[in-house]
Amino acid sequence: MSSSTIDRILKMNNVRFGQNIELISLKNGYQESHGPVGRALSTTVWEHHSIGRTVLIHNPEMFIKPLWKLNTSLQDYFGAPLHEYIYLTPHNSVGLGLAFEKSESFVLQLEEKSKWEWKKAVLPWEELSKMSKINFKETNMGESVMIVEMHSGDLLYIPKGMIYQTYTGENDHSLNIMISTYQNNTYGNYMSYYLQQALNKALKKNETLNRGLPLNFLDYFGKACSNRKEKDFLKKRKIIKEQLSELAYSIISESYDDAADTMAKKQIKNFLPPCLNEEEKSISIYGTQDSIENGKIINQIILNKYMEVKLIRKNVIRLIKEDCLKLCYISDNLFEKSKNGLQYICIPESCGPGVKYLIETYPKYAKIKNFHIDDEMLKKDLVECMWKKGLLFVKDLSHLSITDEMEETTTRESSSGESTDEENTNYDNSDIESSLESENGAEEESEDSRISYEVINIDDTESDSDTPIRQKKKKT
Repeated sequence: MSSSTIDRILKMNNVRFGQNIELISLKNGYQESHGPVGRALSTTVWEHHSIGRTVLIHNPEMFIKPLWKLNTSLQDYFGAPLHEYIYLTPHNSVGLGLAFEKSESFVLQLEEKSKWEWKKAVLPWEELSKMSKINFKETNMGESVMIVEMHSGDLLYIPKGMIYQTYTGENDHSLNIMISTYQNNTYGNYMSYYLQQALNKALKKNETLNRGLPLNFLDYFGKACSNRKEKDFLKKRKIIKEQLSELAYSIISESYDDAADTMAKKQIKNFLPPCLNEEEKSISIYGTQDSIENGKIINQIILNKYMEVKLIRKNVIRLIKEDCLKLCYISDNLFEKSKNGLQYICIPESCGPGVKYLIETYPKYAKIKNFHIDDEMLKKDLVECMWKKGLLFVKDLSHLSITDEMEETTTRESSSGESTDEENTNYDNSDIESSLESENGAEEESEDSRISYEVINIDDTESDSDTPIRQKKKKT
């Protein structure tokens, strides 16, 4: 990758100012963003770059497939979302103002060279963590600790909590890429979810937590009371503290899994969609989609219980229990993470063991007939739904024609003496709909016997709300 790669990206794609690209400079120690609204044409970008402004590209994997592939591999390794940026800084410039790193970051120098200066913090960690990542004041920083000069091909690791700034020499521009992860992925982040959920559960079970506080409780606690030495006062304060400690201990519960799911629900919207190679596409829906020719649908893949499937990636789904059992997935996520909503399918409780079996057997293939779901109709419905969402590989699919697959199924079922009516390979979507919904006054089925084909988008501004915005999708 080089500067000319950015030029080609600008000329071949609809890159947008403020959305995919920024033009930044430093003024009085503060970072400023420039550029008009709308499409970022190369002429405009290079005009700003020529007067000393750094080109910052957000989500570059959107335009560079090898980078997309790399980042999804790192995403699977860390088990956390990644954020990527490309910086093209002109010569004799300060690429970034003073910045406080709030994530674990890796920087790869792609062209020429740059200097990275580490600063010692004057303010304590609790003060720094409340500040913006950029636009630190020099008065909040101490002396320089270290200066590192990076050349093309060098890789730099920036641990969380480091304070740094970058700049280029008189005759050298700089092109580098920064990949950051583990933001909001700390013990503290997890414990904030855990303690809240544990407290909510304890309030429902522990009657003592709902009792009133001791008389004049506030007379014994608070900043003004912390240094009092009276014997009676200290005795009363000690008794209350012991009671509070017992209650705090009683809050601890088995909410570890629920808290992890709540945290995952926040993070899964920021995951990149999987990047598949050509071989992987050939055994997924992305390489085997139906076509139409002379008015007839062709190339249809009809799944049957003898086929073997597996998840396309370890972290492509997440099973979460809330108002319903939610099969969350990332295959439809966008590169522009701020636009992603939480996407999931509501599945019956009886389908949960089948999904867990699929997760536990990864990365091995699993036969559909071995899924721990008693209802054969629901089993087929679940697998077909996951297949159509791009979540599954089917073993040897690229070598199997539709005719072969149908003949193989018919032969196996006939030889085993099973009825072909229930396991008919021509099982279509109308059968699914009629089996899952009551019509014309027929007796309604229980909620547990239905799979809801919906994509739920939760607006980021209301991410803590229990009332998602529902966009109904066509039943599959």
